[in-house]
Amino acid sequence: LQPAMLGNTTFAGRIARLSDDSAFTALAMRDQPVADLIRETYQRILSRDPSEAELRRYTALLEPGYEGRKTGAEPLPWRPLTTKTVSWANHLNPDASTAILELEKQVKPGDPPTPQITAHWRERMEDMIWTLMLSPEFLFAP
Repeated sequence: LQPAMLGNTTFAGRIARLSDDSAFTALAMRDQPVADLIRETYQRILSRDPSEAELRRYTALLEPGYEGRKTGAEPLPWRPLTTKTVSWANHLNPDASTAILELEKQVKPGDPPTPQITAHWRERMEDMIWTLMLSPEFLFAP
């Protein structure tokens, strides 16, 4: 049930996407060997170090382009969300429903990917995060 929930909701995409405010983006931007990046990612997702085979697999995935992954681009500007609020005082007003639907449109796609990391390398890092999140070892506890 959990893999289905993670695979079919916006939650996993939000976690796996390397956006400007992602902890994984900050981790990927550090000057460190690729093996340290992989170990830290494993620690954050699975609370353990990768096995030698896992380290080799993900090193082969992430090492190409690792040295040139940083683009030098600035983070994207912050986008304010709709400021209209819905409360008990106005929740039956049709405008409140319209405001919430507009907010959903803004939030549902999630944050855009960071321009600070090359798209080709970023997508491979996101694939690793996605794979670890869908592994049987990952336990999501809301």
